Amino acid sequence: ARVWTGFNGQDLRGNIEEKGELNGVDPMRFDAQWRDHFPKMGLNGQYIGHGLPLCADLPSEHFLKKGAVYRLMGRTSQSDLQRDQESESWRDNGEAVQFMVDAESELHAALCKEVDGYCTFPAVVTLDHDLESCTGLECQVDTVRTVELVNGFNYEYVRRPCVHQAFYEDAKIIKSRKRRNRIPRFMCANPGVDDAQAACCKNSRPERAWREQSYFGERVVFETAKARCAARDRFEMCIEPDSLNVRDCELGACENDGFYWADLAEGCTLQAKIREDGRVAVVHSQTSQENLSTVVDHVGEDTKSFFVVNWNDRSGLSELLGNCGTPESICTKTEDESCLCPVEVVSKPAFEASSLPTSSTEVLDLPYAAIGVPALEFKNGSVTVHTSGTVDIDAVFQVTDHTGKTCYRKNLLSTVFIRTTALSFLNPIHTISVAEPNVRDVLAETEEAINQLFHNTNTAPFIAIRMAQRFGVSNPSPRYVNEIATAFRMGRYSFAGESYGSGKYGNLGATIAAVLLDSEARDSLLDADPYHGSVREPLIKVLHVMRALDFKADPAAPYPILKNMASRIKQMAHAIPNVFSFFKPEFEADGVIASSSLVSPEAAAHNTPEIINLCNGLISLIKYGLVNCADNFGTTLAGHKSRCSGRKRGRFKDGSSGHLTFSMPEGDADSVVNKLATLLTSGRLNQHSRGIIKDSYLNAGPEEGPVKAQELIVTTAEFHTTGTTTKDGDDRPTLSLPPATARGYKATIFVMLAGGIDSFNIVTPHTCDNNLVDQYERERRSVMLSREEREKHVIDAEGQPCTKFS
Repeated sequence: ARVWTGFNGQDLRGNIEEKGELNGVDPMRFDAQWRDHFPKMGLNGQYIGHGLPLCADLPSEHFLKKGAVYRLMGRTSQSDLQRDQESESWRDNGEAVQFMVDAESELHAALCKEVDGYCTFPAVVTLDHDLESCTGLECQVDTVRTVELVNGFNYEYVRRPCVHQAFYEDAKIIKSRKRRNRIPRFMCANPGVDDAQAACCKNSRPERAWREQSYFGERVVFETAKARCAARDRFEMCIEPDSLNVRDCELGACENDGFYWADLAEGCTLQAKIREDGRVAVVHSQTSQENLSTVVDHVGEDTKSFFVVNWNDRSGLSELLGNCGTPESICTKTEDESCLCPVEVVSKPAFEASSLPTSSTEVLDLPYAAIGVPALEFKNGSVTVHTSGTVDIDAVFQVTDHTGKTCYRKNLLSTVFIRTTALSFLNPIHTISVAEPNVRDVLAETEEAINQLFHNTNTAPFIAIRMAQRFGVSNPSPRYVNEIATAFRMGRYSFAGESYGSGKYGNLGATIAAVLLDSEARDSLLDADPYHGSVREPLIKVLHVMRALDFKADPAAPYPILKNMASRIKQMAHAIPNVFSFFKPEFEADGVIASSSLVSPEAAAHNTPEIINLCNGLISLIKYGLVNCADNFGTTLAGHKSRCSGRKRGRFKDGSSGHLTFSMPEGDADSVVNKLATLLTSGRLNQHSRGIIKDSYLNAGPEEGPVKAQELIVTTAEFHTTGTTTKDGDDRPTLSLPPATARGYKATIFVMLAGGIDSFNIVTPHTCDNNLVDQYERERRSVMLSREEREKHVIDAEGQPCTKFS
């Protein structure tokens, strides 16, 4: 659930017809600051990002390697994906130092894609091979962000998705620049990741700090920052960057200037803050007591950003938490009653030469993808092992997963130990940098979360059941589900000598072919099976009538409007009531369906009021066309009366915005009824109903008879379901009401609010022997209820942490 945070609606566009201010058409945009940056446990005990490479493992000049992606930005250099380029100062700033690509470089040629002497500027460029060499500035930087070609067009480099370890050794300090009325903040960062900028101080004086960058917004790794400062006479890396060169700030480059590497000898310390349920948060602290700064909130000691970890010993964890804060414990208690412990990260080979993996399952449990494959290789069962001579952490295992994809995993196991104990957990990973959160990595995390769902082994049968239900089989047999699921997994389906699909996992062409061409979907004998088929969706039935009976819109209203469908029949296109759609796929209708352990999803939209509204609306449509009366679904044309009292059945010249134009076949009554039965029930209409409709047709006469027949057929069971029915002649059982009683009862009242509910302000501590009142005020801060507000409604409590609550 924590993946689905940080979403905002797009602004309205002029070509979207929308009454309010909500853009319900375009995909939502991300705000990286509002996304949870920390590890998120996904499926099967694996974190989101499982199977991606470590960001610290990305090779030098990775922006010139095979697979590097660039997206066209046109004449602007302002990025959509980089956090610090959101300010207006990036637009039309002639002084901004951009990364200029040398016109003679291979990168320029790859982005230009010259044809007949002119650049074609593809919207997206993916390098299909490693560029042989760098040119000019390309050789001096760790990465690029936005690059400008010689003709003024810009591309943005989209770094490949990668993961960060929550805990790591040799952490370095990164600090924000000291500004007027703002205290500099610090946090820890991995020195091997380009998460910060270089700030060099002259003669170790922080007030003489200079930004050492090759282009605006450049990020470098720690060693690059140190080397650049050392290359300048009498300069070294700043301990605390105070006032960066004023020239840069005048040009707007200090609006969102991020963090800077600080060269503190003792570095930075990462600790584990452990909650009573075993969840962990990361706490950063400055090892040295000199040049202290304030830690960034979400990695401070009072952080609430906890996440799930896989502990090796739950009983040992309970013992640790029970002893926390005692003299013999290495851990200390925090103000919010959590346990703060020092940790040690141990990295070692996941497999030794004597115990190599033999199956893909063992390999795919390894969390890190490999970048680059060693030259030596040999087979071990279904696993191909790549080494440089020894099986160490740089060895790579190659396997094929259940979707047919070739995967390469690094032989690395990273474990976090509570210092001086045997208690440990696997090092969590996350795709979003805690130091440099940006939209690029939020997009990558979202994609990885979807990939975990998409490639899960349960997805194929899940999709198979849903597809079968949507195409008319509410209770598909296990064999039918397996056929569809296999087509989804294999990406191919064969029928009558024809092959459908691309052969790739998840191909919907093959999936739909299996849904429609399997015998369970085609065999008409199954129509008589009461366990087969489905109730039809309400909107589908309305559109079926309009298409089958040749609906024609009036020229004055070429785009007919179906009004209030969501409230009247519980369904309308593009108007799902919530994220769970119009009905649940596992819904069991009361009666024989539920007692037979069957499901009927569409029955959830067929309560008595909706059934009456649907039938009345269809009958009114058949009688009068689309008008605004007689329970109709339509609207009456302007200038015409909306009353239906004076209208005649089958007369459509009284202001209807459209009507059915189907012409009845010539011949006897049987021909008319049979034709309608074919069009509206696929010929499944039983003989008893045909007889009733025939008699009504004959009694109504040649003018109103055809309309009467249409009205009756849309009320039959065969029209509303996909099966056949047989009349048994029995009366429906009479239901008897339960006897009334004078016994009292309690009613549960649900208050449904749009959006979330602030549960911490529903019940608040009032009178407590512990520190709960102080903790509430400290944690809630500006969003807490004032003491005056909490005095208005006070309740007594027994057996609770407080004797009174507000």
